[in-house]
Amino acid sequence: MALKEILLTPGPSQVPHRVRAKLAEPAWYHRSSRFREIYKEVRAGLQQVFETQSDVLVFTGSGTVAMEAGIVNIVGPGRKAVVVSAGKWGERLVQIFEQFKLGIDVVKLEYGRSPSPEQLAERAKDPAVQAVYVHLCETSTGAKYDIEAIGKAVRAANPEALLAVDGISGAIGMACPLDAWGVDLFMAGSQKGLMMPPGLSMLTVSPKAWKVVEGNKGAPTYYSSLLRARKDLPNNDTPFTPGNTLFDAQNEALKMLLEEGIHNVHKRHATLAQAARAGVAALGLELFPDSPAEVLTVVKAPNGIESSAIIKYARDRFGVTLADGQGDMKGKVLRLAHMGYCSGMDLLSGLAAIEFGLKNAGAKVTFGSGVAAAQELLAKAPKDVWM
Repeated sequence: MALKEILLTPGPSQVPHRVRAKLAEPAWYHRSSRFREIYKEVRAGLQQVFETQSDVLVFTGSGTVAMEAGIVNIVGPGRKAVVVSAGKWGERLVQIFEQFKLGIDVVKLEYGRSPSPEQLAERAKDPAVQAVYVHLCETSTGAKYDIEAIGKAVRAANPEALLAVDGISGAIGMACPLDAWGVDLFMAGSQKGLMMPPGLSMLTVSPKAWKVVEGNKGAPTYYSSLLRARKDLPNNDTPFTPGNTLFDAQNEALKMLLEEGIHNVHKRHATLAQAARAGVAALGLELFPDSPAEVLTVVKAPNGIESSAIIKYARDRFGVTLADGQGDMKGKVLRLAHMGYCSGMDLLSGLAAIEFGLKNAGAKVTFGSGVAAAQELLAKAPKDVWM
């Protein structure tokens, strides 16, 4: 018999039964009233979960489409952006700027570190700065950025600068009320907190950001043109073929999130994060980031043991898929995600698999110690954590 699989990676995350049922329906025509109604509902649902009145555009494509759209439509000739690079996804932002030969001022930090508001405010003082790009969560390291404080500092230093946030891994699982925190551009993807397979990316555009887009008509883009996409918004349509069946399933996932209540979703993720931290601490594992995010827990591999060996054993022997480090971090850190459609029991399975993997790799482990520490915390949690 094949192993029952439990997916605990920071994307893609687990997909609920209700959403999978939608994905199993027959294909249908995308240029139809059915699609237009679904797109209208999806955009409205995203505004609710993102806590914003800003326009929401949805592209068929991975989260990188939203990242690219949120860059090339914004930074025009003679302007530049401040970009934080402290992990794999900060490096992705830098690569997009370099590919399009756009002006950039990189704030380079060690992996696992988070930028201070003061650092970014100092860089934003330059009047040539059009926008500041940061992450809600740097997924490769598990680091959380203080978006609220960064936004306040940047606006005080340069009221004209936009605040652009990569929320692809942190969206929904971490509090980030866009309007309250002054986020002008927010990038998200379907395959993490939004409880979907990969295939859709989202970008919010504030009125302030639209003015910048309108002044940058020569942006080097076609498929991800925000002006082209905006033309079809009044009709609840898209300029190019949408992944209509994915939109339908995303609509179902949004209904589930709204039924739970967005602030309850945040609380669930925070509780799971606390339980995960208690579990790995009981196993003697050290957290990697200075400021850990609520959607995943990233720990350093024990001395003399590669995280890759732990991950392989957990997957091959127990069907639990965890994530390795990326790039130079491969083998050095282990990433346990607790985002999206993840329950307390899923988390306990992940911790048990880590215990088995550590033992198999030669580490001294008392079976049940990590699980028990997490159980103590979860036992006091509301039943919603168990979904």
